[in-house]
Amino acid sequence: MTASRGTGILAVPRGHALPSFWTLQLLGWSGYYVAMAFSRIGRFPLSYMLAEKLLLTLLGVIISLALRAVLRRMLAEQRSMTALVVTSVAASYLLAALWTAAANVLTIPIQTAFLGRAVKYDSVGMLFGGTVYNSFTLVAWAFLYLGLTHYVALQAERERALRAETMVAEVKLRALQHQLNPHLFFNTLNAISTLIAERRNDDATVMIARLGDFLRATLRQDLAPEVPLAEELSLVAQYLDIEHVRFGERLRVTYDIDEEAYREFVPLLLLQPLVENATRHGIGRLETGGTIAISARVVGERLEVAVENSAPVKSNAVAEAGIGLANVRERLAVLYGDRHELTISNADGVFRVDIKVPITAGTHRRSQLTGDAVALGV
Repeated sequence: MTASRGTGILAVPRGHALPSFWTLQLLGWSGYYVAMAFSRIGRFPLSYMLAEKLLLTLLGVIISLALRAVLRRMLAEQRSMTALVVTSVAASYLLAALWTAAANVLTIPIQTAFLGRAVKYDSVGMLFGGTVYNSFTLVAWAFLYLGLTHYVALQAERERALRAETMVAEVKLRALQHQLNPHLFFNTLNAISTLIAERRNDDATVMIARLGDFLRATLRQDLAPEVPLAEELSLVAQYLDIEHVRFGERLRVTYDIDEEAYREFVPLLLLQPLVENATRHGIGRLETGGTIAISARVVGERLEVAVENSAPVKSNAVAEAGIGLANVRERLAVLYGDRHELTISNADGVFRVDIKVPITAGTHRRSQLTGDAVALGV
């Protein structure tokens, strides 16, 4: 069906994927013509049936367009479905009467030419013989028109709702993503001020440079909500370069990443806030420093990632995690709903975050990644 110009739920948007009105009209009436032309084989010559039913079909096409005009007007006015049905039946009968009378009159020359005789109509009423039969055809046409129009409109409404939902999710993800950078920036500036106070000016200069590099990498406009784990680990490595300036040998990092896991997709900046929490609330509070261990592996249809770090035995690391962990939780919920898991443990001086996400995103980009992605220097 073509688009109605109305604005209601039954108005059909232009450019929808279903066949156009004219395509369906052609197919429908072609089927009608074939069925009618061969309906009385043996009783009348085939040539007569082909000519007579062609006339009937062409008149039916014209009448259906008149019925369409009536229905389109009602759709534009957003009439109720009850009104549409009642009007369809009433208009179909009235138009069928006109169709039948016109066909009976115009068929007379065809009957004379092919049969050598023509039907004589002794009264005006005889011209309308067959109206009920033709009205059923038009009622069926009208109901199909309304049904397909309604279906297309509902599909378009679902698509609009989905697009709106997707836009809201994207805006929310961007806001959450950009929430992390000011948080990191503030914490790093505090660290830089501490270095300056300790007269470690060279270290402060290096940290400023590395902070600039990290912010440039994470503020790129072309970054997607999800990136391959290899890219995420590269960002983590850049962040840890900043922290190594402050902690030096006190900060130790280990990686246990399955090669298959490098190619799978994770939310952008999934690991950085977890590693930041590990350095601030874990390593930073230990006089001798400690270790951050990052692991990842593919298990079935899910990617399992874990970040654990040394932490003071009596610390309440869960409560101290603050913005970073809350941000990770919310972004996982936006992206995956209930298809993800995030668990936290804090025992025996080790704080650990385990994340499991479905392997569903970015499959079209995995083929672009090769074994070279493993060589990240981590």
